Amino acid sequence: MIIKILGKPSERRTKDDISLLQRSFADIQFFHKTQQELDPNSFRMLFKNLKLETFQPGQRVFNHGTLLLCLIFM
Repeated sequence: MIIKILGKPSERRTKDDISLLQRSFADIQFFHKTQQELDPNSFRMLFKNLKLETFQPGQRVFNHGTLLLCLIFM
């Protein structure tokens, strides 16, 4: 059921869909912490726009930060 909801376009998700997603992800630390940091509407919007993507093994999923190398000449 969760995968089916995540496969729906965000504009087609119902309030029940969003509530089910929130309950299903409630025990995940990221979502628990995020719920404490966001107002209720923003937290619901997170689940309205959450989507499922599939990646191949070894495929880069995200980059974190940028490496900046500064050389100082005297």
